[in-house]
Amino acid sequence: MKRVLISLCVTSLFSMQAYAQATTPDKKVSTKTATAPVAETTKVKKRSLSRDQLRRCIVADRENKAASEAIAADEAKFAPEFDVVKAEEDALRKKAEALGDEGNANKAEREVLAATAKELSVPVEGKAKLKELKAKRDAFNLKIDAFTKRNEANKEAWKVQDEAQAQLLVRSEATIATKKKLKSRQEDLNLGIDSWTADCENRPYAERDHAAIVKELDQKK
Repeated sequence: MKRVLISLCVTSLFSMQAYAQATTPDKKVSTKTATAPVAETTKVKKRSLSRDQLRRCIVADRENKAASEAIAADEAKFAPEFDVVKAEEDALRKKAEALGDEGNANKAEREVLAATAKELSVPVEGKAKLKELKAKRDAFNLKIDAFTKRNEANKEAWKVQDEAQAQLLVRSEATIATKKKLKSRQEDLNLGIDSWTADCENRPYAERDHAAIVKELDQKK
């Protein structure tokens, strides 16, 4: 008795098409029923698989399944890091914008303080005016002290910001490299699936050979 070869998932082990869809959502999968037998009236009848061909197809199918599961596991493993890096990038970008606004405000205030200092440098006469000028200068000096503290705090905050950005850059580059590797592995898997589909899908085979090969491979695990 002969059967047609379909992905092992459909025969209670796993579905080639199912895991292909799970890992490659953009990859088109045939909507034909994988379990449909090859009709006797089909004009172009596919040749039966030899025992060696059947073995290669079973091994390839299992390898594709293992690769798909490994990719899915690594994606789940690295997904939290991807999310954390993105969140930190957003936070640092907002922090940089806030520090930039603060720096611009300090620049504008510095110009105002410079103009005020120039006004307070004009000499005056008379005891009352001198007393008034001294009061203004004292108040101005307090403003200068407060401004200096804010300006220094802004500079220190930029130093912390720059250090955090440098550290995040290293992590960001690592996540980019990981994503590229995962993408490359997925592309290799897609090629493997395409190759299996072209060489093995819906090919008739001897059920006795299939059972013997599966038993042999299972014993080697």
